Amino acid sequence: MKHEPYTPQRALVLFSTYADSDDANVIGPEGFEKLCTDADMPLDGPRPIVFAWQMGAKDMAKITKDEWVSGTSTLK
Repeated sequence: MKHEPYTPQRALVLFSTYADSDDANVIGPEGFEKLCTDADMPLDGPRPIVFAWQMGAKDMAKITKDEWVSGTSTLK
């Protein structure tokens, strides 16, 4: 698998993959579950919680676009 370098634009494209259909500014519970599944991150372990914390999410299983941009730029 080829990894592309981080750019804010790529981060936003990835965000839009998981964003809610009702609110494009948030990854809600369904999108968060799909993200975890796609990343091979079991929902019953600590990794989703750690990931949400690393993104700076204020609510569990919900990541805003601002949290995503900030979190991904920190992790790049």
